[in-house]
Amino acid sequence: FYDKYKIVENEPMFTEREIYLVMKQTNSSKEEAERSLINNKGDVLNAVLELKIWFNFVNVYLDYNYNIYLHILNT
Repeated sequence: FYDKYKIVENEPMFTEREIYLVMKQTNSSKEEAERSLINNKGDVLNAVLELKIWFNFVNVYLDYNYNIYLHILNT
């Protein structure tokens, strides 16, 4: 009875098309897109938002540290 409700772990939760869509929308690698889709249980919209927020955070962090570095060099 319970065998038909058994979860198959090797079955993909999303298609290559969804991976490609996340990659194109976020300019990320295939591995990053897959990881984001896994984290969001296959929800493409949340996967895109997660990566965009993450990349935005990293860019702001790097820009802030680069400006501090330039300030130190110029003093």
